[in-house]
Amino acid sequence: MNLIEGIAFILLETVQGAILADQVADQVVDPAADLIEGLAVDHKADLEADLEADPAADLESDLAADQTVGILEDHINYVSLMGLHLKNKIGNLDKYYKENDTIDIYTIKELLGEGRYGIVYLAIDKDKNKYVVKQLKKEMIKKNENKLFYEELSLKKLQHPYFPKFISRFKDNDREGYILEYIEGEIFEDILRKERYQFNREEIYEVCGQLLDMVEILHSYNIVHGDIRLPNIIRKDNKELSLIDFGLSRIMDKDYYTKKLDYWYIGDFLIHLYYTTYQKVSRIDKPWFKELDLTPEEKVFLKRLMGIEESYENVHEIRQQLNKIKNSN
Repeated sequence: MNLIEGIAFILLETVQGAILADQVADQVVDPAADLIEGLAVDHKADLEADLEADPAADLESDLAADQTVGILEDHINYVSLMGLHLKNKIGNLDKYYKENDTIDIYTIKELLGEGRYGIVYLAIDKDKNKYVVKQLKKEMIKKNENKLFYEELSLKKLQHPYFPKFISRFKDNDREGYILEYIEGEIFEDILRKERYQFNREEIYEVCGQLLDMVEILHSYNIVHGDIRLPNIIRKDNKELSLIDFGLSRIMDKDYYTKKLDYWYIGDFLIHLYYTTYQKVSRIDKPWFKELDLTPEEKVFLKRLMGIEESYENVHEIRQQLNKIKNSN
């Protein structure tokens, strides 16, 4: 048994063991999904961390892990599917769709992913048009019913190419969720970590401008997205961007869900783009604003987005500063 086969075997054993434990605890755990989530960057935890923490180490660690993740990907997917099969067999809370299952006029083609709150599939209609099916997890509906449907409420308000269209809601004896527009393109997570694309300043400023356009529209409807990360931004062939996954979106309030939350995410997003051209010259860890080759104006701009210095009050103010930076370079 080679290393990869050994890891796959251990993962499968973990799934089976967890399922047996679930029968006792009456809870469902997917260790394969937990492993995948563990390999991803936990940006929600970053919100509670020191704002001056160094994302370079985070990004560099992710990049270094990509090769391992790639090698394990097929094995993890296999184990995950085995886990789903076993869990369904013993009566999991969530009944998963299989290939060629139908929901109204939509036919399930493949499982795209799974998170804590939902299970996402690719589906097609009779004309082969693609759609996203988002099945909400029963356990989360019971615990967070009011919060889960913010995505539906948000997308119904938004009618713009920047955001996926809300098509319909579905519910049967076993499952419920909604059908969304499928947006063709690449997510930034793949652009950075698989393609290793290096963004120049002009491209970073263009991305920033589109992100600002997005949040300006969102905030005009009193919506905070709260999750503007690399996996949730799609770049289409024409270089236009789209923002997906509104599962953490909320109605704006005066406490946590404010405009500044989305500004923070934009700053974090841009820092990742700047790091695509970074060449490490020292083993000493430094904060991003000392490590990256930034102009003084860019440092202030990013620090204000991140709340390290006085935060911006609105998108108009941010856009003015961005224009100054563009004109000075």
